[in-house]
Amino acid sequence: MLLLFACACDFSAASGVVLDDTAADSASAEDTGPGDTDGEDTDTEDTDVEDTDTAPPDPLAVDNDGDGWAEWDGDCDDGDITVFPGAEDVCNGLDDDCDDAVDEDAAPDGYEPNDADAYLLGSLDDDPELTAVAALAGEGDVDRYAFSFDDSSFSLFTVTASLTGIPDDATWRFTLTRLSSDGGLAAEEIAQTFGSGSLSLSLSDVVLQEDGGTYELVVESISGADCGRTYLLAVAW
Repeated sequence: MLLLFACACDFSAASGVVLDDTAADSASAEDTGPGDTDGEDTDTEDTDVEDTDTAPPDPLAVDNDGDGWAEWDGDCDDGDITVFPGAEDVCNGLDDDCDDAVDEDAAPDGYEPNDADAYLLGSLDDDPELTAVAALAGEGDVDRYAFSFDDSSFSLFTVTASLTGIPDDATWRFTLTRLSSDGGLAAEEIAQTFGSGSLSLSLSDVVLQEDGGTYELVVESISGADCGRTYLLAVAW
């Protein structure tokens, strides 16, 4: 006997055959997101965001006063635009150029810098009196001046160097030194004196000796110098 019966069974799960593709299309849309055309998973829910936070700048590297120099670069007062390495050292009681010295090059004269190398005043052969109006910036400052003369004459002479205008409450040192000699004499210190008010040094011609050459006068403050106060230096014969 042949028996026929109806079965309402779902074979899709067992066979792997998708009878209704609506669910699959929906899942694909969720995976790919809007505008995806290649079917790859473009979800951005778990995408890592790179940390772009930066550390604050080092305060020492910031130019606070806008003078082009930061403390890292040697600016000793980053709140004053006129103070930085290489600035003009004016007579104001400040270390304008950040070299750990105050007003050392601020003297109101045209002979600076003559702390290490002497300013050449000229030759007594061309001018019988050489002068300089200058100032010492402060204690420890040094001004150097050079002059020359020829000793070809048979007449005897005396070279006198004078320094006036030293404050009464100050102590300055005044030195005369031979730098070079036309007659082969040794470079050496000729004379030196200390004091305030006025100081004087002299060099006397020696018979039958070539005293001509280049000489140096050194003016230096031991105590009591002011860059705003001038002195007078004179060399004559």
